Amino acid sequence: MDNVFQFRDQLIEHYGSFSRSFVRIATPDIQAEVEHLAARFFRLSTAILKMLKLAKGCGNPDFSMCG
Repeated sequence: MDNVFQFRDQLIEHYGSFSRSFVRIATPDIQAEVEHLAARFFRLSTAILKMLKLAKGCGNPDFSMCG
């Protein structure tokens, strides 16, 4: 692990895999849509966190040098 951001990304990826392990969708088209929506949700979550940090007054959206 090189930095905390890489750790965060790995943690989100592992949690996604963990949460998807509880559901097995047999229909390929529905499975593809679920995967697409899950990926979109995680990207949206990251974007929202960055916006909140910027709104708090931190000028660096990747969280480095922010309190």
